[in-house]
Amino acid sequence: MVNIVDAFRELENRDPTQAEIIRMMQLKAEQDARKNRAIKPKENMIEKAKTGKENATRYAKKNPRPRKASIAVTQQIIQINKMIWYKLTHEQIADVLNTTTEKVMKNVQKYNLPREGLEQIRYRK
Repeated sequence: MVNIVDAFRELENRDPTQAEIIRMMQLKAEQDARKNRAIKPKENMIEKAKTGKENATRYAKKNPRPRKASIAVTQQIIQINKMIWYKLTHEQIADVLNTTTEKVMKNVQKYNLPREGLEQIRYRK
């Protein structure tokens, strides 16, 4: 950019205005893009990224991932799952497990409880 401003000063014998600097930078960018096509993308990448994220969200809602038949979880998740099958409320489950209702609700949402096919995680000794 310094070279562009210095060249302008030599030609015009004055400092360039902000609009002139912007225009010179645009011309320089176009000139560089003609030399190397990889420098200038053909579409606006910011807009493309936004629409790509929206499309991914829309696709995920239309085509949810199928649930695995069985998942490995901790003993506490298995207990929560069984208590939900017995129609206990989140408050009752939290009281029995000596934890908070927020943790119980978080686990219910995370593992989509109640469900079948839960396996306890086996720890190595």
